[in-house]
Amino acid sequence: MECRQAIPKGQRPRGRPANPYKITKKSRGNKRKGGIDWFRYHESVCEQRLYPFYRQLVASAEHGERGQVFLIEDGAGPHRSKFLNEHHSNSGINKIAWPASSPDLNPIERVWDYIRRHLAKLQPFPTTKEATLVAWEEIWKSIPFNITNSFFAALPRRLAEVSRQNCGNLYNG
Repeated sequence: MECRQAIPKGQRPRGRPANPYKITKKSRGNKRKGGIDWFRYHESVCEQRLYPFYRQLVASAEHGERGQVFLIEDGAGPHRSKFLNEHHSNSGINKIAWPASSPDLNPIERVWDYIRRHLAKLQPFPTTKEATLVAWEEIWKSIPFNITNSFFAALPRRLAEVSRQNCGNLYNG
């Protein structure tokens, strides 16, 4: 058995060891860094896809085809930006307040789970990014409306269950 000898005083390293994974420079334009900040979320998601889709839903609601339209975003950093919250309210977007560290009750998460389950059952399983995207879109388009409607109709029951559990973050239903 080998014993480790004590390092003499004065030769001991001081402070914390250097972190080899530390990111020292961040750049909004360099997408290789990964992640998404509020600016990229606004430019790439909100302006290009979310807002046009939201306006389309609002227009159909005004024609009596749907009920009231709300935007639900979780507590992710890009969704909490002061700029985006002001932009949503100035644009007339009805946003539901979603508390931090809350259970993930957003009905779209149930849709993603549905797609993932059906994707896992595919034979042959898609092995490339392109094949996976094609399969994902096919599953998305084939989801019966009664399934998605049931996810959204269950929201009041799920909210009541969370409330019954004193609004804790342990609910998984």
